[in-house]
Amino acid sequence: MSSTTSVVIAALAASVLSPWPAYGEVPTKEDFATCNKKAAEEAAADTASASPRTDGAPRAGQLPSDARQAPSSGRPNTLSSDKDPQIEGLAADRANDRSYVAAYRSCMRQRGF
Repeated sequence: MSSTTSVVIAALAASVLSPWPAYGEVPTKEDFATCNKKAAEEAAADTASASPRTDGAPRAGQLPSDARQAPSSGRPNTLSSDKDPQIEGLAADRANDRSYVAAYRSCMRQRGF
């Protein structure tokens, strides 16, 4: 086998065996609704067992500096962020409730976002 053939075979093998870029899924309206509902329930319960852990994650209840209200198209006002996809779809009227924000983030993480 010639060296050129060996190089071509090695290149093909490397391209087949190397991982392709993974494209993450985009959250849907159902994801937003589910996480807003779950966060509301956990914030209302306000117990240690129902509240998400925020130790070790000191910013879990904080919003990123670029958080902004998403354009409303007949749905409740929500937040959006280019820096933090875990607040995408967060109910804007609950943005100042740290336990709600932390519970929403936790839910989004559990759903893979």
